[in-house]
Amino acid sequence: MVAALALVTVLHFYATPAPTHATKASPIILDDNDVMVIEGTYTLTNDIVVTENATLIIRYATLSLDADHDITLKDAANGHPKLIVNNASVNADESHFLFVYSFDNSTVDVYNYSSFHAFIFAMNSTVVSIEDTYMVRGISAYKGVTVNVAGSTVAEITLIIEVGEVDLYNIKPGFFTSFTVNIDEQNTLVELTNTEVLVWYVHAFSGGGTVYNSKLGGISAYYNAALYLYDGSAGFAFAQGNGVLMLADAVVNGKVRLIGNSSLIVGENVTVGSVQMEDSSLIWFSAVSCLQEFNYTDWTIEGADNCRVYVNLVPPYEFILFISGDAPHFYVNVTETYPGPVPGDMKAVKSCVVINGTGTYTVELRIPYSSSDIQGIDVSTLKIYRWDGSSWVPCANSGVNTEKNYVYAILSSPHGYFAAMGEKSAAPPPGGVQPLLLLLPAIAAAVAGARRKARL
Repeated sequence: MVAALALVTVLHFYATPAPTHATKASPIILDDNDVMVIEGTYTLTNDIVVTENATLIIRYATLSLDADHDITLKDAANGHPKLIVNNASVNADESHFLFVYSFDNSTVDVYNYSSFHAFIFAMNSTVVSIEDTYMVRGISAYKGVTVNVAGSTVAEITLIIEVGEVDLYNIKPGFFTSFTVNIDEQNTLVELTNTEVLVWYVHAFSGGGTVYNSKLGGISAYYNAALYLYDGSAGFAFAQGNGVLMLADAVVNGKVRLIGNSSLIVGENVTVGSVQMEDSSLIWFSAVSCLQEFNYTDWTIEGADNCRVYVNLVPPYEFILFISGDAPHFYVNVTETYPGPVPGDMKAVKSCVVINGTGTYTVELRIPYSSSDIQGIDVSTLKIYRWDGSSWVPCANSGVNTEKNYVYAILSSPHGYFAAMGEKSAAPPPGGVQPLLLLLPAIAAAVAGARRKARL
């Protein structure tokens, strides 16, 4: 409770604030039924916390900030906390950030030709109404929030999936005469009327879902969430914790960043700007249709220790790369087109993998095999070979793990085509006739037996 507040306090300044407002101090706390009104020209030097049934009103004002500040609405009691912005210009010079956090059944109303340069984070059954407003920052909404926007321009709208599986369609920037989207099981609702949205973002924290035919500024999966972007694009993609991102028929114009144990599953027709892998993150390239050849070209990957890249051509075709080094950059390409003929006494296990990179790094390449893959091959001779431009040369540190059924090679800053090959196993004679040498022991035994019978 602010001691100077009775029922209504009006801060109405047209000059430099008094010295008591010159530096950022402890937050101003509004509680009970307090009402605080800011009018005129004013510099905000405190965070403001609005609780219970208190109200903060910014009206007919030009509000600037001396530093980054928060306005927090929370702890509703005997009503709900309220923020009302009426015909005001808030933080127009954008020299600092203003964050509005709206919790616990609170309400935020911004209207009447206001210019509101702030981020609104709304959650826990709050209501946000924006009307006839130019909003330079954006709105993030989740956990049962209702957002109504009419006759406005909003720079960013972020849809946050907290729980459940959600399908989102046609999330694209533009002008909407009417648009409604529901997200998560807690009935978060966003309604737009005569509104222009410049950028959409979709982030998932515990739930997940699919985003179809959409153009996003960014897409993120945190914790145990999983998001699938199909037939769309994003400015960036991010996964953290155990988050999973799935892309198909999609374009990520910027960077894909993977942290922790997060994963990126790549389907067909996917283009990205670059990939940054950290910790124990994973990329799985997986063709979803039975193509004879499937190429992933120009994937520039910045890796780190323990990162893994799986390349799955047509099941069970698969390549596994364990990346380590000081932020290496490389790209992979899978193809069934060999750059040169396989030697006549050799047989290849699967398709080629193309690895090209810059910098100094190490890749462990593993090519798993099944029993059908190695028919006609002497398994003990399996190695990874590299095409040197004129012939296939065995990699120095290469071999086969017959217990786990894969061929491996430790490659130092690899560049070029790589394939698993082995020597052809000896074929049985035509008609299945055994060589004479193999029959000699049986013939000798039969002759000895006949001689014994003759003596008798």
